[in-house]
Amino acid sequence: MAYPFATRYQNSNQWLLETLADALAERPIGNRGEAQAWLREKGFRPSTLHVPAIERLGAELFRVNVAFDDQPFDRRMAGKIDVVSAESVLDFVQRIDRGAVARVIEVDPRAPQAQLP
Repeated sequence: MAYPFATRYQNSNQWLLETLADALAERPIGNRGEAQAWLREKGFRPSTLHVPAIERLGAELFRVNVAFDDQPFDRRMAGKIDVVSAESVLDFVQRIDRGAVARVIEVDPRAPQAQLP
């Protein structure tokens, strides 16, 4: 549950967003903190999930890949967890590029699926 404006953790959507920031920035971005500063400056808004305290505690106790300690304390205590979601990335791209179009690629359920080894 990586906080979008901290560098301690990162989820795959955040990796994509920070890479996009590096590609779109007017000057080279040297690190994640600079990418996040650029995103904040350009108005990136994370998605906010409501995660009650008991669920946060359970997740942190029983899942090694779940942590909330990089979230701002006051929001975390209120159960408000900010994350980079697919929706927040799409919203951001559509706001900074008025020509951007979201497309849905439908999968034919009858088509053969790739098998992993």
